[in-house]
Amino acid sequence: MSNITPAPVRKESRLNFIGSFLAWVFTGFGLFRKRNAEEVVIYTVNKGFFMWPLILAGFVGGIWVNHWPGSANAWGWIYIITLIYTFVTLLHELNTWKFVFWLGVILLIYLIVRYPLGSFGILPGLSSWLANLQPTFSPDAGIAVSWLLLILFVGSLFSSFAEGRKTFTPNSIEEFHFGRGSEIQDRGGLRFKTNYRDVLETVLGFGAGDLVAYDRANRVVKRYENVLFLFFRWNRLDKVLHQRFALVDNVE
Repeated sequence: MSNITPAPVRKESRLNFIGSFLAWVFTGFGLFRKRNAEEVVIYTVNKGFFMWPLILAGFVGGIWVNHWPGSANAWGWIYIITLIYTFVTLLHELNTWKFVFWLGVILLIYLIVRYPLGSFGILPGLSSWLANLQPTFSPDAGIAVSWLLLILFVGSLFSSFAEGRKTFTPNSIEEFHFGRGSEIQDRGGLRFKTNYRDVLETVLGFGAGDLVAYDRANRVVKRYENVLFLFFRWNRLDKVLHQRFALVDNVE
């Protein structure tokens, strides 16, 4: 079993922490920040992060419809589709095969409703009813909802920055917890696998996935869920995981 040793609590003022948080956000959640070549820093996020498309749709749709009122119907459908996508992401997990299956089911239902067979039954009436639907996007309502959701979104970002930072070096894994200090674990004997268990979360998390650590007995030691940019950072992370520093004692 790997050793876990708590590191001393870092004393950071609130002002410095807020400044670091803003710098983290404006550097693409740390993606574009220059770091030591011998370490990789990743961040895990919670479910609240995946609300960003709905927030963006509310703000963009509100501004767009205010300038071009004729687009209210189109933005009504865009907002509904974004809402359904967000809710499915938050409530369900769809791996690749489940995603393909349900995508085929939705496409089949659409074709049946759009091109009903025969001139009687419920499907022709349902097709006509759906064709006559004209949902109208309300700019004020959309913007108001986005402002409320933005508060929760910023809270999820703050939680990720304060609790979700993991630093991988050739010898250790350091987990930072704001207000409590750091936890350093020797990663000797551990092997790591990536797991993209939810296609929808992977898309909204810009290549997000899970990073799972196993020991020599093939037992799960650590599981880091919803790691941002994992798909794009795996090559660099894999290089660090395959390195190992040796300590040499030169004292006579």
